[in-house]
Amino acid sequence: MSGRKSKYNWQAIEAEYVEALSEASRPTLEALATKHGVAPSHLRETASKGRWKEKAEQHLRAIAQSRQTKKVERIATEQADWDSRCMNLADLAIEHIQTHLQNSLFSERGLSSREIAELVKALEQLHKLGRAIQGEGPTEEAPTLNAEKYSQMSAADLAQAYMERLKRPGAAK
Repeated sequence: MSGRKSKYNWQAIEAEYVEALSEASRPTLEALATKHGVAPSHLRETASKGRWKEKAEQHLRAIAQSRQTKKVERIATEQADWDSRCMNLADLAIEHIQTHLQNSLFSERGLSSREIAELVKALEQLHKLGRAIQGEGPTEEAPTLNAEKYSQMSAADLAQAYMERLKRPGAAK
């Protein structure tokens, strides 16, 4: 347009068409022509030259991609929160087992073989849970606890083995 000002706000009309939030909510070119007092043929020609249809499709793709990204971020956040809560509960359970083992050292009754086996099995499950949360599978470096071996140990021997394990480099404390 050779320097003269158009009587139509083409930028606003285009935005109304292109920036619709869905295909269903997009006004037709005829509806826009009527609304803005533009001849339908003139509006169709302007829309065609301006590639409004392609821009509108690109806009909807961008909206869909943005929605998908937000969904993925929300799911990832919820999963990370869940993992964190599980790790906190696992930490509490491990502390409880540790306290139970330490208290059994000073108890006249001690722990039965069955109780020791149950504690070792619980530790194995907590270990697997922690590794799964961290995205790790079992590795050769990961110690495998043998419930049968530990269930035959006295409470004092079990506590001693536990304390030795804590002294190793890289052991969780």
